[in-house]
Amino acid sequence: MQFLSRKIVLALVGIIIVSISIATLLPEKTKFLRFETDIGKTEQYRLDMRTRILEINNRDWQIADTASLHSILHYRIDKVSPDINVRAVPQALTFSFNESVEFSSSNPKRNLEKPVRELISSGFDQTMNRENGRTTVSAKQESRNLQEASKQRVEQLQQVILSPVVNWALPMVEGKSVTLNSFQGIPSLVLKVDSIDENSITVDITRETKAPADAVPMMGHNPNLKVRWSEVNGRMRISRDDGWIENLVLITTQKTVTGNPPKKIDTTLVLRRKSELVIGSTDDFLAPFEMATFLAENNGSYELSMSSAGESPDFDFVGDPVAHTETAFAINPKDNSLELKLEFVGPEGKVMGGLTSINSLSLMDNEGNKLNIPMMLKSIEPNYSGASEMNIYLIPLGWEKTDLSKISSITAVMDYMPAVEPIPVTLPLAKDVTSIQQGNAQASATPTDDGWIIATRASDRSYYILDQYADYPGLSGRWSDKAFHDLKPSVELQLSRVDAPEAWYQQFVIKGNADEFPLTYYQEPPEADVRQVKLHFAKKPF
Repeated sequence: MQFLSRKIVLALVGIIIVSISIATLLPEKTKFLRFETDIGKTEQYRLDMRTRILEINNRDWQIADTASLHSILHYRIDKVSPDINVRAVPQALTFSFNESVEFSSSNPKRNLEKPVRELISSGFDQTMNRENGRTTVSAKQESRNLQEASKQRVEQLQQVILSPVVNWALPMVEGKSVTLNSFQGIPSLVLKVDSIDENSITVDITRETKAPADAVPMMGHNPNLKVRWSEVNGRMRISRDDGWIENLVLITTQKTVTGNPPKKIDTTLVLRRKSELVIGSTDDFLAPFEMATFLAENNGSYELSMSSAGESPDFDFVGDPVAHTETAFAINPKDNSLELKLEFVGPEGKVMGGLTSINSLSLMDNEGNKLNIPMMLKSIEPNYSGASEMNIYLIPLGWEKTDLSKISSITAVMDYMPAVEPIPVTLPLAKDVTSIQQGNAQASATPTDDGWIIATRASDRSYYILDQYADYPGLSGRWSDKAFHDLKPSVELQLSRVDAPEAWYQQFVIKGNADEFPLTYYQEPPEADVRQVKLHFAKKPF
């Protein structure tokens, strides 16, 4: 029969309509991002750490200890099923305690016995269980024959060797989350998908609130000293193309539950995928955060000046930054590193912009020949002894002491951002929350019982700060890092830099009575005005 009857046609149409209706009611199958790659695949990362150990209830300008670590890690995938095995080998590593270099791969025989050097330089094995999310790290070589102090150093290093991948399938749905046990060595973490774009997936990391806060021995210390994880906040961006982590910030707080006096250990860890090792920005490093947080957290430590610094000047800008920058470099024999110093000596009354990042670095010998010495940019930091000074620190790669004496001069190509005349603005103060915004810069005033909380935020180099040429009659204030909402400003700022490397956040507590609060708006110059400059550094004695 060539033609269907009308009843059969109607029945088929009805079946099709019902099928479509049922399909629309069924939930869409969730897609997942799962790490898969070829065996032997390698990637290079930069790892930075800052740790502060504070005595609890001690707010009198005293930090018990501080520690920092900078490293370039070479990761290799050795296995992807059923578990993920990754080999992590430090290509360069420097560790400082209380701002003094304890040991460095650039001068490995200093403070590192030979078995320790061999153990660390041979690398670490990471095993990531795909079934329960647990990650374990162990040294490639045995550490049984090490002295106790050396064994502690290795254990401390193992604790901060972060994984460059997530060993769990992440749902590709904003707002969805998974809970992993011992991801990055921390128990019971919730990974929540915050945003997804065509290139990456961004994930927020927090501690599971219902998880038991068990006390565990503190790695690398007296086994009788036990700590408990109290706070964990993190954020990471993962490549959708290959599943490798692009950028990870992890901020944790541990508290000791044994020993006296009780202590709090605050740690910030940053892991970034890197291809160029001497390229970096002033926004990449943790030292300014350490100083800012320390000042803000101590009562009375940073009282704001609420009186004018004088009449606002007529801004006259420097045309040629190179002509007004004195440069030199020295070799630090302690850790066999390079220290580049810049001092801005512009004419009196002229305003200079800022050197914000390094694009390339050339090392030259006495005859002007380029030297092939692979280096790692350790940090770019303001010199706190002089407001117009900047220091750049570099260490050579490898675990043999590199001869740096051949370096006669250094040429650095850097980005120069010219200054833009600041704009005076006012933030209204009232009984309700007030705010102002220009571009990506925001400022708000939240009323309190005796004043306001002033918060300034930005996602680029346009921002609000205090107006140093204004008077604040009837007001007093201080810099604050207190979490009035969910997170401390310093924590929120560092997490936001996963997405916006130049993000800005400051918070002030203001007391008194007033109708407005003077601020200064600094604009980011047009991109066309940012230019590259070439600076030459001559050698000087350390």
